[in-house]
Amino acid sequence: MKTKFVLFVAFIFSIIGSVNSALIACPNCKDAFEKGSKEASIGEGFSLSVIFMLIIFFSVFIGFSTKIYLTMKKKNASSQYFNS
Repeated sequence: MKTKFVLFVAFIFSIIGSVNSALIACPNCKDAFEKGSKEASIGEGFSLSVIFMLIIFFSVFIGFSTKIYLTMKKKNASSQYFNS
């Protein structure tokens, strides 16, 4: 079972590695992101905005998850105290 999974992952990575030029970007997007072009600042702005949105999303998600975890941990600790 484990060898089938390893072979499957290796197959997926070989497929991705063989078509990496098609996965980079469409020609217009690629030109907009190249350094030195006049549209480079627009491409860099889009990149930074996407990174900012991802950071905010994950920080909110981690914050809520931490709050739920700590609340459940506190509730379990108090219930064990009263049950003993």
